Amino acid sequence: MSAPATMPAAQDSRPVRFGLLTRALGRNRAIVAGLAIVLALTLVALAASMITPYSYHAMSYDAVLAGPSRAHVFGTDGLGRDLFTRVVYSFQVSLKVAFGSVVLALLVGIPLGLVAGYWGGLLDGLLMRLIDMLLAFPAILLAIALITILGQGLTVMVIAIAVVYVPILARVLRGSVLDVRQATYVEGARARGAGHMRLMLRHVLPNSIGPTLVQATLLMAFAIQIEAGLSFLGLGVQPPTPSLGYMLQENHGYISQSPWGSLFPCLAIALAVLGFNLLGTGLRSSLDPRGRAR
Repeated sequence: MSAPATMPAAQDSRPVRFGLLTRALGRNRAIVAGLAIVLALTLVALAASMITPYSYHAMSYDAVLAGPSRAHVFGTDGLGRDLFTRVVYSFQVSLKVAFGSVVLALLVGIPLGLVAGYWGGLLDGLLMRLIDMLLAFPAILLAIALITILGQGLTVMVIAIAVVYVPILARVLRGSVLDVRQATYVEGARARGAGHMRLMLRHVLPNSIGPTLVQATLLMAFAIQIEAGLSFLGLGVQPPTPSLGYMLQENHGYISQSPWGSLFPCLAIALAVLGFNLLGTGLRSSLDPRGRAR
């Protein structure tokens, strides 16, 4: 009689927990605001061709350095190109770099941090020394060095930023794994005969990944800043593809004549960074209450 009574409870527990988690995240204003900004920018980038009235490389010599107007909401640049159109298309580059670099870094950093933290000993020491070598280089200088070696372009920039992020994410996950691997439920699973792979993937990783996801979200904001800085230096995507950093480089010589040429790209960068920072801060307070993701 007892066996049939316990089955519905086991089946219903997962939806209840998922619902509680969803409501908890929904009550976090930082998550809601950050997610709204990120989703809005993503939709704008995906629908760029439908919401912009011009081509991003179309030039109008009759409207060079024109101020904001009904025809050109953000004004035009030194070549008569519509700034609103170029800002919208620039979000495509910024978001591709943010998501691409962090996802690539997670694919490499998670296995490194998981293996190092779970096994410890000599393997942990060796992997951490290699990671320390990468962390010794300033992030922007390491990215510039990789771009100089591999060449310029969007793909190379994503790879360069991902290399910078791998040691950061690996270290955060390793620290969480060192705590979780000693937990009672892990020891219980080991006593029941669970193998190392099952312990790592089914018990250790799901319970230690939270701080890493928080850190990954915050790193997306820094990726947008790094991309803008590299593009400003001429090391990012190349013309005619628009980039927020390259727009700042193009328009800084006209800042006294048309301050809007620098103002709107700066505001776009600030908005994107704000969205990811709010999302990361909200996730930290919900998933990482002890503040291990820094």
